[in-house]
Amino acid sequence: MRLIMGIHLTDDQVVVVTGTAASVAGSRPGPPHLSSHPARLYWPATAAPRWSRPADNPDDVYGHFLTRIADLTAVRTASGRGRAPHQLVTAALHVAIDGTERSDHGHVVSVTIAHPPHWSAEQIGMLRRAAGRAVGATTSVSVVSECAAISRCVRWSAQMGTADLVADHPSFLGAWGAAMLAATAVTRVPVPTDRTARRPVRTAPAHHMATITHPMRRIVDSSVADLRLRWNALGHA
Repeated sequence: MRLIMGIHLTDDQVVVVTGTAASVAGSRPGPPHLSSHPARLYWPATAAPRWSRPADNPDDVYGHFLTRIADLTAVRTASGRGRAPHQLVTAALHVAIDGTERSDHGHVVSVTIAHPPHWSAEQIGMLRRAAGRAVGATTSVSVVSECAAISRCVRWSAQMGTADLVADHPSFLGAWGAAMLAATAVTRVPVPTDRTARRPVRTAPAHHMATITHPMRRIVDSSVADLRLRWNALGHA
């Protein structure tokens, strides 16, 4: 089965939305599959990485590495063992994609990753390279701002009149919006290959937050209002 995947990243949480192109775009009844993981990796020296669990030995657990992706300083466990932040981000994305393919018995053909809107060009560039390393050669990968992903989901909600969606957490909206963008990317013409990632990597332009309209009033009061302020602070008022 061909799967579409959207990932929303914060320093504390990784939210994943997965489905077919039809379920992600809402043309099939029911929402796509949602999963949420603390942004912490259990990665001992003798085993492959996976999401951390409460009972894991803290000497092998890495956290708070996503926003440090462009940092040259290693992220360290409780015992002082260290790994490069970009290596941990690559591993986290691989764990998310591989886990989805195993649980949903399919192949992820397109994934879009939504990052915090305040990230620098250097952080975004490092995320693109990490994403390129995390996916297979047959998977299309895109990187977008959280603002663009939420905006895409909200526009769809307004068109469909699905006001119930507004009660959902912004991380879910970001992941679902990213999945919608990933579904669109499946039909796009291939773009030049990123030299570092060695496979097609796109960065979609962020859409203006004015597209967030009345059906989403309940989230405009808090999360989206904050996004709008951050968006304006970046010079897009």
